[in-house]
Amino acid sequence: MLNTEASWFTIVGLEKGSAIAIDMSMNVKSVVIYLAIVLAGYVVVSIADSFAASEISTRLKISKAKVIFTQVKKFFSLFAKDTQQLSCFLCCSIIGCLILLLHKCSRVVDAQSPMAVVIPTKGSEFSMKLRNGDLSWHDFLEKINSLKGKEFIATEQPIGTFTNILFSSGTTGNSMDQYYSLKAAADAWCHMDVRKGDVVCWPTNLGRMMGPWLVYASLLNGASMALYIGSPLGSGFAKFVQPQNVPGIGELALGPLMLGASNTLLNADHYGVYFKGMPLLNGKVSSIEIERICNGVDSNILETAAIGVPPSGGGPELLTIAVVFKDSNSTKQDLHQLRMSFNSALQKKLNPLFRVPQVVTLPSLPRTASNKVMRRVLRQQLSETNQNSKI
Repeated sequence: MLNTEASWFTIVGLEKGSAIAIDMSMNVKSVVIYLAIVLAGYVVVSIADSFAASEISTRLKISKAKVIFTQVKKFFSLFAKDTQQLSCFLCCSIIGCLILLLHKCSRVVDAQSPMAVVIPTKGSEFSMKLRNGDLSWHDFLEKINSLKGKEFIATEQPIGTFTNILFSSGTTGNSMDQYYSLKAAADAWCHMDVRKGDVVCWPTNLGRMMGPWLVYASLLNGASMALYIGSPLGSGFAKFVQPQNVPGIGELALGPLMLGASNTLLNADHYGVYFKGMPLLNGKVSSIEIERICNGVDSNILETAAIGVPPSGGGPELLTIAVVFKDSNSTKQDLHQLRMSFNSALQKKLNPLFRVPQVVTLPSLPRTASNKVMRRVLRQQLSETNQNSKI
């Protein structure tokens, strides 16, 4: 099926290297479509299936996608024949909710997408109305079935060829990263010990960074890909991975080049978007820079300390600003407003991605004999103490 799907892109006259979008949940069908696009010498535009119509439209326009593969629940509103029929459907709560979902999720149509190949969700048998030029999954399969038995030769490309256009999460406007396959596979082999015969599972989406990574990291290393449909937060996911003896991997903030991404943006300068104007100290944003900006937010502030504090329930450390006021009576100041002021100043002057989750007040900062702030001691104190004034 992979070869016949790849052949279809050629017979419809798409120029090699054209962009083809996928706006689907990450399942067997979407992965096969992904691989067929790459096999035929085209570039995947992976779009997270949670995006609204405006976000889909932006990604399709910037990438100049020629075709999009999507699912029925994202494509259509239900076209009921009359009001009475609609009322009858709504009497059943399950079907009624699904109708409302279909109506709400006609995002690809609203995005004014190019030609769409529409795949029904499991068990979907509703009547559908396609636009001129679109294809149902059934018609698509009929077309590629006629190609069975014909030899298809995969497109050979240089090792550094981009195979996937992946958009940033939205925090940096319309910028895009591009993925290339072999780098992701090599990094998985080297840094995550993915080997032949392993089972790799990472609940994600093709429109997220780890979706393309999972495809390449598993298959190019001879491992199997485990796809879980549903939320990974419940016991169902644990039961799904347990029989496969899938080892756990914690999520870390790694450089994107270690996960197969490039440092190329299609419509912007990579350095200008992510790094220009950021104060650096040994390659990292300095806590001193954070404190300098926070110190200038309010004239009543004597000094601050920026500390990463692990939350009581576990998880990534939270940026905590410990504040010492000039006047001890200022401790009654509105800390919620102060936290918002810190966020605003840091995002404007330092990095738009910065966020201060909590602020605490202290009478003084612990210091060494040479007057240096004892950050490790302060971090330990904040971790162990229930701060009454914490936001």
